[in-house]
Amino acid sequence: MRTASIIGAAARPPTSYGPELATLVTLVVVVGLVAVYVWVCVLIARAAVAKGRSYRAWFAISFFVSPILAAIIIASVTPIAQVRGASALVPCPRCAEPIREAASVCRFCGTELEEDDFELDESETE
Repeated sequence: MRTASIIGAAARPPTSYGPELATLVTLVVVVGLVAVYVWVCVLIARAAVAKGRSYRAWFAISFFVSPILAAIIIASVTPIAQVRGASALVPCPRCAEPIREAASVCRFCGTELEEDDFELDESETE
């Protein structure tokens, strides 16, 4: 009878793996959740940049306040380019710095601009 109990004990898998394994599993789960949390904050910050907002500021807001709240706010804000009414940027014909198409004077070199300064000649398109 004693032999049967020894064989049965050897064939039975252990039921408890000890506190070390439980600690390791907990650590892996926590690190995984933190990685997902940071990844969501990065996505929100990138969405903010697409709307002309600050990456660092929106990453901090989403990280320290709430990614869900930050995502709702970013989804509802208007892009900065639409708020400012920005028009298309074209290069200045004299200094090649980007200026608004509706500008009458280049803010970099002071050149007075006319409507036909931004039209391409036939020789430039070939």
